[in-house]
Amino acid sequence: MVKKLFKELAFKWLKAAKHDLDWAQGSMKLKKFAGVCFLSQQVVEKSLKALLYFDGEELKKIHDLDKLLKAAIEYHPDLEKYKKATARLSSYYLHTRYPDIGDIEIFNKRNLAEEALRWAKEIFLIIEKKIGD
Repeated sequence: MVKKLFKELAFKWLKAAKHDLDWAQGSMKLKKFAGVCFLSQQVVEKSLKALLYFDGEELKKIHDLDKLLKAAIEYHPDLEKYKKATARLSSYYLHTRYPDIGDIEIFNKRNLAEEALRWAKEIFLIIEKKIGD
């Protein structure tokens, strides 16, 4: 029963990640670069949570991509190569969302958005393949 519930949660999280990926791609076309950075962080967070649920992990409500990746690496050592990506993307969660924490304009740059979206797509696709949806 629990295993089935975790698999269902994994697919729900992956679907949410895909929604955010599509949203990020649309935001890129609109040149909403800070939004792309934020949404790319969300894609990776939701993808990693999907994978961890798929692996049977009970998750806490966290947004720290580094911690989520560390947990995922225990099951999938090949994901270690994304440590740099998750470190960068983790900083986008707060700084692009809350104006009293950071200056959103710092992230309103095409090159940052392109890099973030590239990582988000790559991580999403590898996790989608692992889950087999």
